[in-house]
Amino acid sequence: MNQPLNCIRSFAVFAVAGGLISAPGALAAKNYEQELHPLEHYCISYVLKGVMQGSWEECSRYHGHERYEIQKTVVKMGPFSQEDNKRVVYIADKIYNIPEQGQATVADNPMYEDTVRTMKDTDPMALSQQMLESMNVRPTGEKREILNRECKVASGQGITICMTDNGLVLYMNAMGQERTAVDINLDSGGNDANYAVPDDVQKAPDLSSIEEMMKGLGKQ
Repeated sequence: MNQPLNCIRSFAVFAVAGGLISAPGALAAKNYEQELHPLEHYCISYVLKGVMQGSWEECSRYHGHERYEIQKTVVKMGPFSQEDNKRVVYIADKIYNIPEQGQATVADNPMYEDTVRTMKDTDPMALSQQMLESMNVRPTGEKREILNRECKVASGQGITICMTDNGLVLYMNAMGQERTAVDINLDSGGNDANYAVPDDVQKAPDLSSIEEMMKGLGKQ
């Protein structure tokens, strides 16, 4: 599998492991009925190593219905190097891609509605485990400690993930693309300003093919 596809696969696995499992009063305030993540809110900062290097901050609120990522990365492949600084905001069924320079876009999140429906019959951690197992990523029995928090290791298909019992991904290595948590804040879902989106966003290409791609990850 080539390096760019490795990166894509890495991001997809990370979304399944953390973002999609991502107080009743808080849910009611936004008319969100199902909890998509065990925690009401959190922020995690990561350092990235591999083809993609740099930092990645992820914050979530309303039990995973709203999320943002601040990505400051450099992709290096041989003589090629490309810097990418952007903010990605997930608000219910919409994904806003807001680059540091250039046009902001909005796209439909092809997995959101199905995830919400599925949550009516299962809990967030159970769904996360099912999705990882569908990609042949299974618990190994190993436990690690990162930032004074215990996480449990799951591995398979060139992927290793270490996740806490409350759904925080503290470490992931997908085909050599490594991501390690360096800071955790459970007191809030981050800065409200980072959830704001521009008024002049443009419609992005259809993302429905991503769902089919993720279904096939375990077959690679």
